[in-house]
Amino acid sequence: MEVMYAGGSMRDSREVRVVAVQEGVTSIDNRAFDGCTELTTIAIPSSVTSIGERAFRGCTGLTAITIPSSVTSIGYSAFRGCAGLTTITIPSSVTSIDERAFARCTGLTTIIIPSSVTSIGDSTFYGCAGLTTITIPSSVTSIGNEAFTRCTGLTTITIPSSVTSICCRAFHVCTGLTTITIPSSVTSIGNGAFHDCTGLTTIIIPSSVTSIGDSTFYGCTGLTTITIPSSVTSIGNRAFCDCASLTTITIPSSLCLSEWAFQGCTGLTAAAETRGFATVEEWGWHRFFVSRRRAAVLACVSVARGQIFDDLGQEEPVSELLESLAHVPNDVLRVIVGFVGEG
Repeated sequence: MEVMYAGGSMRDSREVRVVAVQEGVTSIDNRAFDGCTELTTIAIPSSVTSIGERAFRGCTGLTAITIPSSVTSIGYSAFRGCAGLTTITIPSSVTSIDERAFARCTGLTTIIIPSSVTSIGDSTFYGCAGLTTITIPSSVTSIGNEAFTRCTGLTTITIPSSVTSICCRAFHVCTGLTTITIPSSVTSIGNGAFHDCTGLTTIIIPSSVTSIGDSTFYGCTGLTTITIPSSVTSIGNRAFCDCASLTTITIPSSLCLSEWAFQGCTGLTAAAETRGFATVEEWGWHRFFVSRRRAAVLACVSVARGQIFDDLGQEEPVSELLESLAHVPNDVLRVIVGFVGEG
């Protein structure tokens, strides 16, 4: 059925297939075509300035849509679940894209975000598994929570130097992502930002970053090496947990580790020497504890070497560790990471 839209809602209609929005209409109302699974074509005139919340949510038959240059805002979940959409161009008139606007558009392969947009909201492209490439303009300053979560087809992404923060789970389960460069403008990486990005083999953390959140790189099993810049003062709980391929890590002396930061990093064999730790308590051995392996995984060596026994609590690893550290002067603090056998 072909209809002329003048406002209101045709929610869940199974009859609507072709829609022409009447000239003079300024907004497509909230839930206007929510759940209209048979809708295949819609013509939006230049009088429309806003697309409301859930306006086209679940319109699985919609394969293409032209958003006129008069539109300035796209509402919450506006196109969520439009699995048939393969490409969409957002005009430069749009200044805000609300949360989940294109979430679960699984057929979407490419999208261009105009330079008029300053932020990518929470879950904007959540579950867009078909998305292989996306261009983020230099106008964007923040990438919201779960913005690209489960975009499993995404292989590479360039984050512009205008971005200052990567929020929680921004790229969670982006399993196709192999490399990413974080610009020097970023100061914080949120909790779980790259959680379970199993294809990620390398990442460069710039010296502008001061904190790495909880579970940030949890389960990044392909990550082999990482350098943490001296600007980083804290690493959250389980930040690198289960990064099984990680063999080498460089740790700055200013760093404060949280619980189990490197738990399950079974490939980790060495860490860079560093200085400046006051007590073993600052760097408890459990922060590097690896399940099912007896290891002197972390020891902070100071004048009071007896502290090592208290923290490691395992006689054989400790004795081997002390032997290997016989040359270390008593006034030097050093971090040693290494395995001494299976157990």
